Amino acid sequence: MALGWPVHARAQVAPADTAAAAIRSLVARGRIPALRRADLSDQREAIERLYAARDWRPLWFDGLRPLPAAVTLTTILGRATEEGLRPADYDAEWVAMASAVSGPAPGALAQFDVGLTVAALRFLHARAHGRVDPRRLGVRLDRSGRGGDLAAALAAAVPAGRLDALADSMVPPNYQYRKVKEALARYRLLAAVPPEPPPLGSAALRPGDPWTGGPALRRFLELTGDLEPGSLEPAEDSTYTGAIVTGVRRFQERHALEPDGIIGRRTRAALRVPFTARVRQLEMALERLRWLPDLRGQSFVLVNVPDFTLYAFDAARGSSGLPSRWMRVIVGRAVDTETPIFDEWMRFVVFRPYWNVPSSIARKELLPPARRDPSYLGRNGYDLVRATGPEDGPPVPVTPEALDAVAAGSLRIRQRPGPQNALGRVKFLFPNAENVYLHDTPSRGLFARERRDFSHGCIRIEDPAWLAEWVLRDQPGWDADSVAAAMAGPPVPATVPLTAPLRVIIFYATAAVRPDARVAFYEDIYGHDRALERALGG
Repeated sequence: MALGWPVHARAQVAPADTAAAAIRSLVARGRIPALRRADLSDQREAIERLYAARDWRPLWFDGLRPLPAAVTLTTILGRATEEGLRPADYDAEWVAMASAVSGPAPGALAQFDVGLTVAALRFLHARAHGRVDPRRLGVRLDRSGRGGDLAAALAAAVPAGRLDALADSMVPPNYQYRKVKEALARYRLLAAVPPEPPPLGSAALRPGDPWTGGPALRRFLELTGDLEPGSLEPAEDSTYTGAIVTGVRRFQERHALEPDGIIGRRTRAALRVPFTARVRQLEMALERLRWLPDLRGQSFVLVNVPDFTLYAFDAARGSSGLPSRWMRVIVGRAVDTETPIFDEWMRFVVFRPYWNVPSSIARKELLPPARRDPSYLGRNGYDLVRATGPEDGPPVPVTPEALDAVAAGSLRIRQRPGPQNALGRVKFLFPNAENVYLHDTPSRGLFARERRDFSHGCIRIEDPAWLAEWVLRDQPGWDADSVAAAMAGPPVPATVPLTAPLRVIIFYATAAVRPDARVAFYEDIYGHDRALERALGG
């Protein structure tokens, strides 16, 4: 047999102790050459526990006959592409061969049995936690709460004929994963038979301009769901006007572009992205969603950085999967101050906060004007305070020596609460090594931009009053009026501890399904897709 080991033509019963000894020896060697990843070290501990608990008896065979679960595994692996996984990574062809074998010798049986176990464990782990460990990419997300002891679960599921149910239980239990998976199927069809690309030229096309490319663009927008079929009048085939402009605006909305209906440089570029690239974005979105913890029954805040949007999810909404509210945010600059990707627990809301200026910002942006003009800091609401003192410590006089101490790190610059404060009227703290938090801002104009990476790494939020009310909604004495009063109070910080910490997830996905059920694509502003592509192996 080309893909495996010799098979006896006549079935015979292998002594149990002979098969067990062969399995034990194979696991000790830690290699199955026929597998794509012959080295078993990634699953060594799990397979040792599984087989030791069975006295090293086969899991997938009854005597010399494969159990039905072996065929089930073949079917499950064959559907791996539906979730952006590759069947070859789990030796799907080899598994199909092993599931059909009959009467192998004890040594071959051991290799078939352990090989099926390894393929199943690798697939279940990828489905539950992702193919890539996000820590390799500098992403710190808590992947606990799903999967459990895969070895024990597999050992129970195979003889009971419940492998399908076990595999289903590994799927991330969230609405976004389900909807992105559906979008992936649609875009795979578009990639298989792509429509004729519209003739866009190089000049900007504005509503009302004469244009003969309408039919091709109409067909494209119908296939992407941005235009209802048959919604154009015949006259619109020669003029860029009417429903086709509306379709372009809808397309622009889904691609984080200014929805002005003008087909300029950025819109042309988005229209020319091949569907195969969109398929890859959706596959990477599914991989990142597999990195998330089990969020069922929890309220949480999620910020998708390339979407520049914060979503607040309320546990009370149950399984709808829809956020209670979403709002625009401003994130770290792509050129030098990227917002890190991680999750933590919000524990405090601080009204009228101080801003403790990071030392890098102090040295680059505040010390030069302060050295030229000693009154600069005071006019802009800044104090100098001891670097290791309390947040509300007394200020130190501004002198050349004190400014040198700021540069050396023994003093720091603190901005007082007030209308000039960079954090605005409230900040939301979820203690983390990166010193990143959510906060208000006095600079409101930037929220009108479509691309909003302007901060030093923290996340500025569009509607901080609503978020404060939502975060504190279960704590007595807090409603819209009390939040408004706290935000407008005297220029003294007021810290409110949360009675129940709230999970905050800083996330990164360039493809997602919006609350209106339409799939959206975003620019890879930090290059994280390229890094993930390399980690996934091309």
